[in-house]
Amino acid sequence: MRNLLVLVFLSFLWIPVACEDGSSTNNQTNNLNNLNNVNNANNVNNINNINNLNNINNINNINNTNNINNTNNTNNQNPVYVGTSDVFAPGPLAVQFLEVEAAEGGPPVLVRVWYPQAAGTYAIVIFQHGFLMNSGWYSGMLEHLASHGFVVAAPQMYAADGLPIGKPTAAEEAVTALEVHGWVTTQLAARLGTTVPFAQRLGYAGHSRGGKVSWLVLDGNPSLAQAVAGVDPVDGTGGPMGGEERVIDGPFNFPFPSYVLGTGLGSQSSGFNQPCAPEGDNHVEFYGASTAPAWHVVATEYGHNDMLDEDASCGMTCSVCAGGPTPGLFLRLVSGHLTAFFRGALQVDAGAFATLTDTGAAPVTVTVENR
Repeated sequence: MRNLLVLVFLSFLWIPVACEDGSSTNNQTNNLNNLNNVNNANNVNNINNINNLNNINNINNINNTNNINNTNNTNNQNPVYVGTSDVFAPGPLAVQFLEVEAAEGGPPVLVRVWYPQAAGTYAIVIFQHGFLMNSGWYSGMLEHLASHGFVVAAPQMYAADGLPIGKPTAAEEAVTALEVHGWVTTQLAARLGTTVPFAQRLGYAGHSRGGKVSWLVLDGNPSLAQAVAGVDPVDGTGGPMGGEERVIDGPFNFPFPSYVLGTGLGSQSSGFNQPCAPEGDNHVEFYGASTAPAWHVVATEYGHNDMLDEDASCGMTCSVCAGGPTPGLFLRLVSGHLTAFFRGALQVDAGAFATLTDTGAAPVTVTVENR
């Protein structure tokens, strides 16, 4: 339309000038040149407009690409804290401690909790203590785990009074453990402030009969966890008069990783009583029933209770088991391996599993097999 108006205007000027003397031809030529210049200018403007449009489209394409990348980053984001520090050393996170008493509407038994002080979302480890043990006697190991980014809940299944009479069976403990699981995954968060336990990343660990209890819980309910670890686990029958059923009656076929730590002295008597982790009911059988991926580590020079706190006031309950030369080093092994295992399984850092087979990195002599 602009070109048409210009042409009409120029034509109007040209008509009277053509009636004058010989200058009309020159004027006509000039007018045509002017018209061409206008058209050229318009063409340049059109080209510029096209370029501008292309630039806008390019910017939009870049923005769209960025949006896709941002979406992918969000989708790939790990929902829980992932540790990176040396698993055998204390972790970088300050740890808080909480005891929650059994109560109506609360946990069915007392639960001790170690958790990172820093705000964040963390995987959960539920720890089942050994027979006649107090879950507080494992505080060094459990605090170590928490310092590497785990919320650790350790129920006290019954009074740790050293008396084997009147205690629940392993099967009865497993029923209570299921109730604890329900409380940990639905109500514990309300007590931890800005520390958020992430129920979809939960693992079980247990020492001695606590290992059996952990396997009992998961054998019937494998969807409750994403990993299981046993610290010198024992599949006992409750003593000579116990008559309890064993949890191992074939492969477990868990859809998640398993870690079994055994001791070389657990199957030996201390001289006071029978072995604390007798052959036929110990770590060998637990690993034998575990399907891949699974790790079996044996600390050949250490005993059944050597991971307990140095100041654990357990008296005869602890001393009846044969022990190794430097329990502090064994505690370091157990703490580090549990951290590496759960870092791999729950924090989803597959590279952490390599620590479990690195015999040179272990603080004590170990043998390792895995599948």
